[in-house]
This record gives sequence, C-alpha cells and structure tokens, in this order.
Amino acid sequence: MRIPALRQDMKILNTAPKIKIYGLVLLASLCLGIALACAHKQRKWLLETPVQDMVSHTLLESVGFRVLKLPELAFDDDLKPFIGQFVEDAKKRGVVIPEDTRQKLRQVVYVDKLTMQGGPGVMAACNRFYTYVGTVGGKRKLNWMTIEVLRKESAEYIGTNKEDAIIKLRELMYHELFHCFMNKGHLPPDYDGIMSPTFIKGSQRAVKEWDALVDDMFSPLYLSVIPDAGK
Repeated sequence: MRIPALRQDMKILNTAPKIKIYGLVLLASLCLGIALACAHKQRKWLLETPVQDMVSHTLLESVGFRVLKLPELAFDDDLKPFIGQFVEDAKKRGVVIPEDTRQKLRQVVYVDKLTMQGGPGVMAACNRFYTYVGTVGGKRKLNWMTIEVLRKESAEYIGTNKEDAIIKLRELMYHELFHCFMNKGHLPPDYDGIMSPTFIKGSQRAVKEWDALVDDMFSPLYLSVIPDAGK
C-alpha cells in the first residue's frame, strides 16, 4: 500500500465523520502489518530453506556372460581430499573403512544434473550401482558407488566466506561419504548431526561445532540409531 495515496484519501475525507477516518487508519495499519509479516516470513524461509541429499540403489541388467566394465575413475580436485580426511577421522574414532569398500567409490564429481533425479532441495547424492555378471561358477555380484554434488545448489549452501565454505563443503561430503562407505541412511527426527536428512542454509553448525559433530557421527549411539541404507 502506498502511504502518499492513503494520506490523499484521508484529506479528501476530512469532512466525513471521524469514525470513517479511524476506520481507514485501522485498515492501513492492518495492511502494513500483514505486509511486514509476509516479508519477515519470506526472509526467514530464504534463510532456513532445507537442502537435502539422496541415496539410491540401482540394479543394472547384465546379459549372459558379458563382463561389465566399471566406470572410469573420476575425482574432482576440490572434493577428493575429503575422502582421505573422512577415512582418517573415522579411524581415530574406532571405525575402520575397509580398503575394498574404498575402492568401490569410483567417482566423486560436481554435476549440473544428478544421474538419479532427486526432489526439490536435493543438492548431492550417493549412488550405489550393482549388477550380476555370469561366471563359470555362477553369478557374481558387481557393485560400485559414485557421489554427485550439484554445482549450483552446493555453492548456494556453502556461501562465499572462504573459510566457512571449506568447512561446510566438508560437512556435505562427510554426509555423502557416510552414506556410501557405511551404507547407512539418515538420523531419526529426534537427533541432530551431520547425518540429519536436511541442512539449513545459513547454518553455522559445522563451523562452530565440527569436532563434536564428527564425534557424534561415529559414536556407537549414532551408529546404532541410523538405519541401514538398504542393499
């Protein structure tokens, strides 16, 4: 509502009974209050919009005794260092990531579109692929994993502060690596941590409480309450 227009209307009505003027003032105040409330709600929504991830299991078909070729190794330079950091942090807390599990992670890359389409708010994914190949002795299961991080959505989440951005990107990567290496899903609603199903834009949780968050993630309690991801 334009205030100058309101004042002009009030001058035109200055010969009317006072009750009408009071009514207009009350209406203007109500409209202004609603506008401010909507603006605050919109700003709060922008700051607190949850961003999510997904973990998928995809069965790929194999034909006869044809041996499927594993995808080429591909690791983005900005994302690759977090793999070793994750494995080391897990080891310090008594959780060993087997080498054969690590070898199944074939790609960790930025993408503009996820291979397995996610819903609104999804910004990364741990993809687990598996198939069965025929051998002389029967069928053999072949599986591998990839991590995809949406370039635009992740950049919006981590922000422009360089130091904070590195920590928040590490938080996102630890979340996906936990999915892939531990074959685990998300924390239940009553728990909070790196493995929560949603991250909040503008949150400083990882910046302020990183060590505690990692301790919780690999703690016996959290490992027990986080369900298995599936196959």
